[in-house]
Amino acid sequence: MRIPCKTPCGEAFIVDAGTYEDGTPALRIVTEDDPTPWCTLTVCMNLPNNSKLPPGHYIVKTWSENAETANMLLEQGIFTDTGHRVVNGYVEAEIWMLNQ
Repeated sequence: MRIPCKTPCGEAFIVDAGTYEDGTPALRIVTEDDPTPWCTLTVCMNLPNNSKLPPGHYIVKTWSENAETANMLLEQGIFTDTGHRVVNGYVEAEIWMLNQ
């Protein structure tokens, strides 16, 4: 997967970063000039009742340094916010569906 997108750092790509230890899919954002991840879009958080994400769904970090990037990706229509949330301590991650 290599999806073009616009981020605060400019033109970039969303790439598949494999899975976390629990099997949850991971996504990173890289630029054309540097394969080192500019940011990790997803987070690894336990879903209620040990449930699994449907295909094409991701647990997205939308707070702190990811806030502006997350808003930009939603505005571009690359993802849809499903309205589902995963809470862990003081943070709440959003579950998004990939539109492409």
